[in-house]
Amino acid sequence: MARTPDPALLAWLSNHHIATTELIDRSWDHAESMVFELNDHILKTFPSKRKFDQEYSFYKNYSRHLKNIPQMLLAHDSNPFAILISRAPGDLVQNLEPSTTIYHQAGQWLRQLHQTPCHYVDNMPLGQAYHLRTENWLQRAQKHCDAETLSWASSLCIELNALDQEQRVLCHRDYTPRNWLWHNNDLHIIDFEMSRPDWWLTDCERLISGAFRENPSLGKAFFDGYGRLPTKSELQILYPIIILAAISTIVWAIEHNDEAFKQDGLARLSYFREQGQINIDFIEP
Repeated sequence: MARTPDPALLAWLSNHHIATTELIDRSWDHAESMVFELNDHILKTFPSKRKFDQEYSFYKNYSRHLKNIPQMLLAHDSNPFAILISRAPGDLVQNLEPSTTIYHQAGQWLRQLHQTPCHYVDNMPLGQAYHLRTENWLQRAQKHCDAETLSWASSLCIELNALDQEQRVLCHRDYTPRNWLWHNNDLHIIDFEMSRPDWWLTDCERLISGAFRENPSLGKAFFDGYGRLPTKSELQILYPIIILAAISTIVWAIEHNDEAFKQDGLARLSYFREQGQINIDFIEP
């Protein structure tokens, strides 16, 4: 069912001389943030201050230093949490035939993001941060997953200690084809509400566990564009993160009554539990 902004947001748009007569709901199903297209503009509203701050901070501090971000921040408001940006042209890559050309560009863009100087400081060691995330999701999962699976997943997390030696880089943290636009043979990137510093492979987790597993040629093109492959030790750290991501997908999907998303999480969990490692053709196991 299509949603509409509340009257306060409509008034806010009017104050910025934005017509609301041709308003189209572009929000994802079950999404917490709402996205509306208004001719050449996009209005995005956020359920929390954190997501608003992350997207606003990205446009304010980083987007001008990066290529292939066609959207410009036009206005913002913290009450309610909303931003107004220019509409980006292009087709969603998730709706297109998979292409090594697109994935090569995706790898190139991600490398420039990870090399962008980041001013954010987090004094919590990265491994500790991941352990806290793990505890949160495993606790939420107790209602939805069997105890043996959760105990097994918890036992893997000793690998996360190695993250204390890793550096945070600026990450997108939802870097998948649903946030890529293809226009005139160029890849454009959208949706930065999850963006913040993290471990670099966080941006590759869903790609490795999904598209690259199903079509290794896409992974080869991507990491050729990025400029390097993950090392064996990095893949060992990534393995419990992929397992946790599958479990969190299942939990979120059940909580939001999204059967397709639940099945995707179950398939990833089953596959990687059976494999016991990340074993993809283009990455030497």
